[in-house]
Amino acid sequence: MENCRRLRERAAAGGETGGTGGWAQWNCAHALSNPLTAVLGFAELIVATTSEGRVKEDAGIIVQEALRMRQTVETLLEFWRPAAQSGSRWM
Repeated sequence: MENCRRLRERAAAGGETGGTGGWAQWNCAHALSNPLTAVLGFAELIVATTSEGRVKEDAGIIVQEALRMRQTVETLLEFWRPAAQSGSRWM
C-alpha cells in the first residue's frame, strides 16, 4: 500500500486525478491483482491436495473471498481504465 500512497501523492502534485479516476488509482488496483492471484492459487492448491477437513474448509473460504476480492479489483480496473477512444486520457 506504500506504493499506492506514493502514486496518489504524485498524481495530486501533477493534477493527474481528474475525472472519475486516474492512473494512480488504476495502478493501485492493478498492484493488488498479482498478490491476489498468488493467494488464490495457493488456496486452490490446498483445497485440491489436502485430506484434512478443517484445512480444506478454511482454504475454501480463502478461495471464495479471494474470488470476491478479484471481482472487486476487476471492477475498479474497469472503472479506472484509461479511455481508449475518447479525447481525454482517463474515463
